[in-house]
Amino acid sequence: MKPSEMSTSDNISRGGRSPKRDTSTDADEERDQRPKRSRRQQRQQALRSLGNDNRELRQKILALENELQQVCRLLALSPKLLHYLLGEHRLTRPTDASAAERKSSISYAAQTRVVNRRQPTTRGLLGFR
Repeated sequence: MKPSEMSTSDNISRGGRSPKRDTSTDADEERDQRPKRSRRQQRQQALRSLGNDNRELRQKILALENELQQVCRLLALSPKLLHYLLGEHRLTRPTDASAAERKSSISYAAQTRVVNRRQPTTRGLLGFR
């Protein structure tokens, strides 16, 4: 019997190698690629839905702010109060109370620096000035 006439199982049982052949089909390749594609599509869909949710939330926030502005106009509230109600007061200049707190903390820091300057340092003790 010639080697070409031997079956694959005979060849393997005699210590030979089975011939390499491509057993994959087009269906197998599609099945291998399908999960990757669907995961990517799922991720993109999730990102799109998050983006849509964010857009919807932004639109709702803008609508509520517009309604609040209309209510403030009807009540003839001051623009400063309107900014406060909209939460924009954090972005504007600080109020008088916080400015006073800042001044007192600055003066306290200046006092401690003066006190610290009066205390001798190691450089001063060693004669370096």
